[in-house]
Amino acid sequence: MKEKLGLNFEYREESIPEIKLIEKKENQIGYSTFYNMIIEGENLTAINYLRKDYKENIDVIYIDPPYNTDIQKLSYKDNFFSKKFKYSHSLWLSFMKQRLDIAYELLSTNGVLYISIDNVEYAQLLLLCADIFGEKNIKTIIWPKVNHLFDQNRIEKPIKHIKSEHE
Repeated sequence: MKEKLGLNFEYREESIPEIKLIEKKENQIGYSTFYNMIIEGENLTAINYLRKDYKENIDVIYIDPPYNTDIQKLSYKDNFFSKKFKYSHSLWLSFMKQRLDIAYELLSTNGVLYISIDNVEYAQLLLLCADIFGEKNIKTIIWPKVNHLFDQNRIEKPIKHIKSEHE
């Protein structure tokens, strides 16, 4: 049997705490009814809450996960490296896998998921998304960063020519 390449990491399950629904408001525009919700809680808890009523009904999901850069100025945890795990990206991948599995359940047949990420976890995220969504369902858009807070760990080179096809 031929051995396959793949993504190996030590999975760590997170507990899902209770959630507090702050407000659910029904709105009417013409003949269409839609709902806005304000949910207070950690993002895993919030998307898990949406699972009940919105499975396979969401057309667009945008996430901006922690980039795992260990920037201290941020208001959220951005360091998922741990010496307890054999693989250096295991904590971050576990964090993302649980959220992407639920996002997959929430997306409609024609739904799309956008993820902002930089080069620190891009390769790992690409493999994880291929595993969950299928390799043929992934596209990448690249653009230069301009925010000095998030670019403090790297030197940007000016992008002069971006080609639409790459090898």
